[in-house]
Amino acid sequence: MARKHGNQQYADMILRTLASIEIGSNIGGIDYVFDTIRANIPQVDKQVLLDIVGVPGGLHYQKLVDGKILFGNEGHVAGVMNLMITNDGREYVRKNLPKTKIGVCVKWLLDNIVGASISAGVGAAIGLFLGSLVRS
Repeated sequence: MARKHGNQQYADMILRTLASIEIGSNIGGIDYVFDTIRANIPQVDKQVLLDIVGVPGGLHYQKLVDGKILFGNEGHVAGVMNLMITNDGREYVRKNLPKTKIGVCVKWLLDNIVGASISAGVGAAIGLFLGSLVRS
């Protein structure tokens, strides 16, 4: 069974792919990004990637990527020319996307361990407080 990927995961892949390209390099349209992602996820749809980049609320409108969005019939995104990542996009990748699988694991562990510790601490404090009320 193939793993499903959400739009945010695809957006992160697009940004990570663009961030790996040398600053000032022009890759043209979205074909390079599509081919790079497709190497890892064969079922990826090019139109999905175009929509993630070009629709209102997409990466282009969030100022994370720059380029010329080409619209087709009925307002659908038909293509992207001169696609490149912006400084804001590079900053987003640097702050939000771990570079290695170890980084992903450490981030997951920290998020979950810290959350569990806080929950346990609050639960223990409430338990002690309620226990002292019952005994009095």
